[in-house]
Amino acid sequence: FPCEEFASWKNESQIFTDANLKHCSILRFLSAEERHSGLQKEYWLITAYHSQGNLKDYLSRNILSWRDLQKMARSLVSGVTHLHSDYTAGGSPKIPIAHRDIKSTNVL
Repeated sequence: FPCEEFASWKNESQIFTDANLKHCSILRFLSAEERHSGLQKEYWLITAYHSQGNLKDYLSRNILSWRDLQKMARSLVSGVTHLHSDYTAGGSPKIPIAHRDIKSTNVL
């Protein structure tokens, strides 16, 4: 995130650090960092690496079987359901989150 988007970075880093956000269909968060390059500041969210890239890139290189498409759709729905839910799968209360930017380049 560039310096001008500090508020967005701060908000996302706070969301990612909530332990109740953890779910097998949600990107694994590692850390939030402030980086300096000379006088310029950048704000980073460090997440798990995904060798296949995002969904858009994956679909441009691969043809999905019906079974794989169903599996991907279930995973996506499972992740979004967890975000929107008031409770974790284990029954712990959590704050529901609206993603507001679901698109193929944001799905890993």
